[in-house]
Amino acid sequence: MDTNWLYVLLQKSTADPLERLKLGNVILNEISQRKVSPHPKLVNDFLDVMSGWLTGSNFKVTIIGLEILDAALRTSPEVLASYYFDRLSVLIERMGDAKVQVREMAINLCRQLAYLENSSPVMLLDRLCVHGTGFEHKQWLVKVGSLNILRDFLSDSFALVIPQAINLIPQLCRLTNDPNSEVRDASTNCLVDLMVFGGKSIIAKIANTRILNEQKMATLLQRYESTIATRGDLPPKHSIPIETSSIPRNNLLRRSLRSPAKIIHPSASTTSFTSSARLSTPPRTNAPSLSPSPSTPSPLSLPAANGRSRDLARSSLRAPAGMSLSRYRSSSCAPAAQCAITLDDFKKAFNAVPKISIYSNSDVREKLETANSVLRNANEDWSKRANQLKLIRSVILNSDDSIDQRLLLSLINELADALEFSIRDLRSQIVREAAITCSFLFEHFGMDVRNVAECVLPAALAQVAVSTKIMASSAATLTVFIVQKIQTRQIFQTLFDLSTSKSKEQRRQLANLLETLISSWDLKVKQPILKSISQLVQNAICDADGETRVAGRKAFAKLEQLHGAAADQIFRELDPAKQKMLRDGVSSSSSSLNSDRDNNNQKQPQQPQQNISQKFLSQRSASALDNKSQVLSIAKPQQSNPSRPTAMPVNNRLPKSSTSSSFSAVRSSGYGQSRAKTPSDGFGGTNFNNNNNNNNKSSSSSPSTSTHQTPIQRVASNLGSSSFVASLTQEQASSLQNAMDLAKDEMSKNNEDDEFLLAEVRKTPPKETSPPASLYARGYGNGSNGSNNSSNNSIQSVEHILKACTSSSINEKRDAIISLSQKLLDRNLDSLECKNIGDTLSRLLAEGNTTLIISILETISIFVKCHYKKLDGWLKLALGKLFAKMGADSLPNVKSALSSTQKMFLTTFDPSTQLKEVCDFMCDPVHLLAPKSRLALLEYICLLFEEIWPEDPRCLERQTQLDTPYTRAAVRKMFAWMFDPRIGAILMPACERLVCALFALNAADFTMIFGDLPPECRDWAYRILQLNGQQQSAQRQQIMEKEAITMTNNNYKPCPPEVEKFEKVSVKASFSTYEATRVPEPQDYRKPTVHLAKNHVEQAAYIRNQMDLMRDFQKPDRVNEAMANLHGMMCEGSFTLWNQFFDELLDEIYQILSTLSQSIRKKLAMRILQKMCTAQATKLFDSTEIAISKVLQCACTSEDNTMSVAAEDCLRILATHLPLPRIVQISRRILSQDDDDQRGVLILKMLTRMFQDIDVDELHMIVDDVAPCFVSAYDSTSSSVRKCAVFGLVALVQRVGMPRLETHLRKLNATKLNLIDLYVGRAKSSESGTSSN
Repeated sequence: MDTNWLYVLLQKSTADPLERLKLGNVILNEISQRKVSPHPKLVNDFLDVMSGWLTGSNFKVTIIGLEILDAALRTSPEVLASYYFDRLSVLIERMGDAKVQVREMAINLCRQLAYLENSSPVMLLDRLCVHGTGFEHKQWLVKVGSLNILRDFLSDSFALVIPQAINLIPQLCRLTNDPNSEVRDASTNCLVDLMVFGGKSIIAKIANTRILNEQKMATLLQRYESTIATRGDLPPKHSIPIETSSIPRNNLLRRSLRSPAKIIHPSASTTSFTSSARLSTPPRTNAPSLSPSPSTPSPLSLPAANGRSRDLARSSLRAPAGMSLSRYRSSSCAPAAQCAITLDDFKKAFNAVPKISIYSNSDVREKLETANSVLRNANEDWSKRANQLKLIRSVILNSDDSIDQRLLLSLINELADALEFSIRDLRSQIVREAAITCSFLFEHFGMDVRNVAECVLPAALAQVAVSTKIMASSAATLTVFIVQKIQTRQIFQTLFDLSTSKSKEQRRQLANLLETLISSWDLKVKQPILKSISQLVQNAICDADGETRVAGRKAFAKLEQLHGAAADQIFRELDPAKQKMLRDGVSSSSSSLNSDRDNNNQKQPQQPQQNISQKFLSQRSASALDNKSQVLSIAKPQQSNPSRPTAMPVNNRLPKSSTSSSFSAVRSSGYGQSRAKTPSDGFGGTNFNNNNNNNNKSSSSSPSTSTHQTPIQRVASNLGSSSFVASLTQEQASSLQNAMDLAKDEMSKNNEDDEFLLAEVRKTPPKETSPPASLYARGYGNGSNGSNNSSNNSIQSVEHILKACTSSSINEKRDAIISLSQKLLDRNLDSLECKNIGDTLSRLLAEGNTTLIISILETISIFVKCHYKKLDGWLKLALGKLFAKMGADSLPNVKSALSSTQKMFLTTFDPSTQLKEVCDFMCDPVHLLAPKSRLALLEYICLLFEEIWPEDPRCLERQTQLDTPYTRAAVRKMFAWMFDPRIGAILMPACERLVCALFALNAADFTMIFGDLPPECRDWAYRILQLNGQQQSAQRQQIMEKEAITMTNNNYKPCPPEVEKFEKVSVKASFSTYEATRVPEPQDYRKPTVHLAKNHVEQAAYIRNQMDLMRDFQKPDRVNEAMANLHGMMCEGSFTLWNQFFDELLDEIYQILSTLSQSIRKKLAMRILQKMCTAQATKLFDSTEIAISKVLQCACTSEDNTMSVAAEDCLRILATHLPLPRIVQISRRILSQDDDDQRGVLILKMLTRMFQDIDVDELHMIVDDVAPCFVSAYDSTSSSVRKCAVFGLVALVQRVGMPRLETHLRKLNATKLNLIDLYVGRAKSSESGTSSN
């Protein structure tokens, strides 16, 4: 056990929450892919550690612990289920956690635990009923969670938990008097559900407790009646007598202990019927050999003496020719296959019942009530129950007209629960007889017994997944009868919930039922749910199971035949591979579509070695691909394929007119794909007259081989060969033909699919190549004039460029962005194109591709500049993406591009519109911004208020109305952010600045807005304004003496009017912080130094003064202030004397990084070092090793936990600006000689980030030097070092490819290589998913 992976990881568990989070992520990744060893000590140690995590005070550790327990339960349920029950009290306690996420995860884990093998909801409820826990816990949240679990069990497993629920009625009634309102509501809901499911007997039981007063009882009855009324035709289904409830429970408990349970966990994605699957599955029995004789009588009509052996004989499958018997036995039964029970067998068994005599209504009532009581009793002999099922059919068959039909139907509807219980039985004879009886009821009464159908359908679908063929096939056949005869919304909802089942047999049966539903249901019933039907068909086509996909393609063929528009929509949403498979599947399975395709296939022989696009386009008119195809089609002789079998005799094949022939070809070959204007359709343009059209049509279609041609037959053949068309008269057929011609005209227009498919053909022609520029210079219509060509070319070029922008290839995406920026210069783009372009640019901006971000930002600037009048609806989304990007760490050139793009937005759009959109985005709860992104948003609003570019006449003017609902909401949101202890310190300066700017812009509206805020917000705002005014009063005299002051921090520019100038400066010159208001004496604030950029004398004196202050380590405050002033100069661009002060300043920075004082802000020194490296990188070449060593020393010796983050940023700047060979040499020496894990982690992270930033050619040069370092680091004993090594190797594989690193990765074992492959696959899948979106 000492070498077990889980044991090794558990030994690293500590009390530090940060270490627990790191270790938890490693355990979660491993335990999601590996099974837990069944060693008792290991499992107990694992659960002890997790219990400690769950009972800790850090909720993040609790969440990761619950995720680990959930993943372990999914991978190793047979090992951990019993151990979890021993520690169930910990989960129950977590149900009362203060965090909603922790409570929900604990409740879901308890639900999952109840539906595992050797477990049941009964066992979990027993634990919740223990005194002091669950329903009697002192924490009200635990009570609410326990009540919610009980409600779920009542809904999903009523038959199992009804005895316990009845015993809990007094406790539930007492909880309705709980002091907490949520507990009272939850207990009331449980009682209402229990009344609905249990019926009048449960209502009487609740009333007999006499715990509830009359008012509460009346309220419960009222809610019960309203619930029944809202369910329409769904009366309570589970009215089980109380006096017999203990017998089924004991029996069910005995069954659950006798064999492993097969109950499926009812999660949010599973359905109600899967959760109520059968409790256990009997072992497989070797079936005798099946006799191939068709004269074998059906076992349904034989006596029950040897029914078991005959059932097993019937349950064997006859393997088709060419298929191995073992393989065929592994597939599940479907009603359409050769299963143990088929539709014909059911219909034959309908009348195979004993003869009885029915004399009166009371006789019918007596017999059916007897059958109901026998079927409900699980301890009754199975043969008696089977006879009672036959008796039900016999009663119906032998009832004459004197029997009251309403009485008969009411008695049959009362059998719903008994029949459902029989369908779930463990004996195949009972399941078969119950399925036959239910099918007989649906066949005989139809919609009158829909309640029975809705009750037994979940049970039947659950039985489809069992391994016993006779039971699975009986249930599958029953579902076919239900779907055929019962057409209600509840039936479809049950089927829709089955789409998320994990059982491939159930999903396969659903696909088969979809075909039946589409073909048999009435149009009025299907119309409201047609979109959901299409979704199910699409899910079946894309299913992981091959047989399910085949059934899904058959359902698609039926859907295309009856609802073409829905089928076209499905086809357009599928990828090309699925489309090709769908075409092949439909053409081979749909008889309604074979006629046109058979004709097309017989007209032209198949060309060898065609690619996918050519095979797809072979169904289309050749003139849609090439202008020369018309001549080729005329010159080519007519051929037919004599070897292809025909669906009907040759003399029955009717001729088709040219118009309908082309229409049907387009309609059946593409399924919603391109319908282009072709000369063969008669819409070529002015270059083709009617005679040419007729010639083309006759040349592109095979001559008719029929000798019997009548006008009515000719018209009918144009429309198809169905019975409906054959019944039309000449006038009706002609009218229908005209309507179809008009529809064909609309469908023959070019669309996106034409552009996509034809562009692919032009890219890779079979014999000759064309330059890429022809893609934009050629038109796609064959007979259109020049103007049409240019118009279509412009539209389709934009669409093609946008599709290329979503490519996963970086080079193709880069070329598409360049083409798009050129296309955007055309100001004639319509609104739809602008909308598509805006959506594409938003997705590109959100991808986070560092290599293309500058090109994307430049393209967005051009787009905004040229088409801003059409982009009001896109402004909110674009600003949100821009704020998110500005909040991320990026290189200086990227920040400059972001600033330029932001300025383009500010100077182009109307300021009032910008303010409204930004405020709406700020208050939208859907958008969750990072702290730095929130800071960028607040600064953007400040820029709108402060008139950064007063030369723009559209800027916000003074006295602009700001008292609007969206401004009020934004101010409240700002205070919510500011008072957040996690991010308030970051946002405080921007909030102060925003308050001052708002007051300066419109003081009256400022007073109205802040008058409705809480007192603490008003006091803070007024204090900021007062303090700001006091600070500025001392500076007004200096401002008046100077002729002009330019605020160069891109935050202020004074307006020409002198009075306004003083008003603005008095408010905007500088801002304090909230902490400054608590200091009695005002502090000195840093003054802008932009005016020193050109005055070298004053600049040198200022820098010398600050550097003298930096040398006084005895006064850390002065050192920090001096560093802040110098850093501010560098940010403002006023530090220009690099040659004079660079070496001296670098020496001071090194000394600060080396000092052991914790009062000096070393992170600020690192930022200064970054600025120096960015501005004068060549001066640091000689001291590269010293700079890296100082940063590493500072990060490793500091007590600040955030110092490592600043060190990572500094090392990344150094690595990307200093000589690459020196960086690699220093890194190798540190990794090989230094044993400090923290230094190794920082170096590995620096190299990993460098891999992502440098060019591929440079990376290829250093791969052989750095790859061995990462491979050796992968063997480190420190998990953090190994993690960084894995990430570095993954980054290398992504950039240079696996073959380039193959020689270095040979040293790793298979497990480590698999982990690298796993992370590389995840990175590629996430990248492709982002690009596709």
